[in-house]
Amino acid sequence: FDGIRTIMFEPDGGNVDPSGVTHAYATGARRMGAEIHRFTPVTGTEAQPDGSWIVRTEKGDIHTRWVINAAGLWAREVAAMAGLALPLIPTEHQYFVTETIPEIAELGRRLPSVADRDGEYYLRQEGLGLLVGAYERNMKFWAEAGTPQGFGHELFEDDLERLEENV
Repeated sequence: FDGIRTIMFEPDGGNVDPSGVTHAYATGARRMGAEIHRFTPVTGTEAQPDGSWIVRTEKGDIHTRWVINAAGLWAREVAAMAGLALPLIPTEHQYFVTETIPEIAELGRRLPSVADRDGEYYLRQEGLGLLVGAYERNMKFWAEAGTPQGFGHELFEDDLERLEENV
């Protein structure tokens, strides 16, 4: 541990599969009576005098008391439809994932997540390998004018040189 000034252990720390968490929330919401409209792009919103909303979609209007903006990369655009400015801009992010590492496969348990706050990098188990990434000091903004409607979460071109000063 030469040169290390601080180590922080978070026994309850970790990472989750965002898709799994989203599906779990959706299952719970449906059990409580919520309607979830997937693959239904919002085209506009209209606040009503009683505090409810009309949400305009490509599949028709939805009248509701509550609206949850779960639009991910398109959250800015959806917020703007309700007259709200959401100060978010996506950035390109570089990371790499290793092949299976036999020693990890043999462990029979998940490894803890690790983050170096000074070097601004992190690593965590991904499958039976590792995912290593950094919060690049020279971050590259993406889609500043708005996330393209047809963007399907494709991977960006490799630009691993941006990670060199972090890893």
